[in-house]
Amino acid sequence: MSPTITHAKKEDKSNFLTFDRGKFNIYKVRIQAKLRGKGLWTVVSGEYTRRAFDILVNSLDDDNLAYVSHVTTSKEVWDMLVTRYEARTYADVSHVIHELHTKVYAAGSSMQKHVTDMRGLQQKLLLMGSRVDDDMLGRILLTSVKEAFPTTVEILRSREPSPTLDQITNRLLAKEDEMKSGTTTKRMADDEQLLYTGKPDKNRPFKKQVVKDKCHYCHKIGHHAFECRFKKRDLAKGISRKCIPIEDQINILKHDDDADEGFILATTDDSPRSDIEDAWILDSACTADVTGNKALFTKLARTQPSTMQLADNSTVQSMHVGLLSIQVDKGHSLDRPNAKFVPNLKKNLIALRLLLKDGFEIAKWDIDAAILIRDTCVLRFTHHRGLYVMRPYADQINSCLVRQATPKLVQWHMRLAHLNFGAIKQAARDGVM
Repeated sequence: MSPTITHAKKEDKSNFLTFDRGKFNIYKVRIQAKLRGKGLWTVVSGEYTRRAFDILVNSLDDDNLAYVSHVTTSKEVWDMLVTRYEARTYADVSHVIHELHTKVYAAGSSMQKHVTDMRGLQQKLLLMGSRVDDDMLGRILLTSVKEAFPTTVEILRSREPSPTLDQITNRLLAKEDEMKSGTTTKRMADDEQLLYTGKPDKNRPFKKQVVKDKCHYCHKIGHHAFECRFKKRDLAKGISRKCIPIEDQINILKHDDDADEGFILATTDDSPRSDIEDAWILDSACTADVTGNKALFTKLARTQPSTMQLADNSTVQSMHVGLLSIQVDKGHSLDRPNAKFVPNLKKNLIALRLLLKDGFEIAKWDIDAAILIRDTCVLRFTHHRGLYVMRPYADQINSCLVRQATPKLVQWHMRLAHLNFGAIKQAARDGVM
């Protein structure tokens, strides 16, 4: 028996080894053999840790390898990668959402590739935990191809019910084929849209059937736009426009100024007061903050006139730029120093791209709401009739109901069983009233 090794029991001589601080070489051989038999020698020698380190390092590109080149253990490599990329996830989601909403189809390029790219961004956001459903992607897709196919986009947007993403994609691909071949695809007419149907060998009197289509000019059902009496009346007055604006219709304004390209959503019709007239609409393609409410400005300065053209071919001018403040909550207000004032506009628009330039980041964007954050300031836009709307802070709004006095002439008109105004004026001159 070696004097350097003490065995606890003769029957356990193969299981227990004790080092007596003498003849280490003999103990080293014995303990290595013991650990190899248990499969533990790779842990003691560090070979197991080196294998994990080698696998991690070999899977990195040059940029990430340079980032972790100063550490020596696999745990340090993994911790640095987690810290670097989990912190960037939030910024990456905002970047992908911005890319999705600002992507524009280039005329002449492949429509299939454009749709595939949009689908890829949708899947990328889904993997990041932010979901964009097919209905929203369809609306974004129509916005991205509006410059190339404006008529097709307007037709698809005016359909009821709204077309699905597959229907939008198929129509855009068919439109691309039409543009390449130089021909227009003629679609089969529905039976209910035909004025006369019958057998070719039997003569029948002409009978006009009831039209169930919707007029694109006055938005009423029962006739087409070319026979609309409202359109004929407007043309007789010299008014040329695409359609009669409705209460919540939003038109597109294009800047003629080359230094400020883009478009703005607005309407200038004389419709009744809308329930979102005091709210601010988030516009992902707008190049400037615009409002028609002069009372919102704290400072207003005259500037070089900027002509804007609406979708119905009418034009408006902006000649003033100033500072306005939007009360977001009890402790925060959003200052817009370069907001444009356009008289008679019925909507207040705030540009998404300007908010992103000012340091705001997108925290949430789905079918229900959009939330932007900068430091402690939070902007909450709720979904309302296809728009993202932010209403001013309720405590900062002073509501006042004013009753307008009825003119005396109108009062006598109602008292005298709606007598015409000429007779009422004559009676007043004769001293009867």
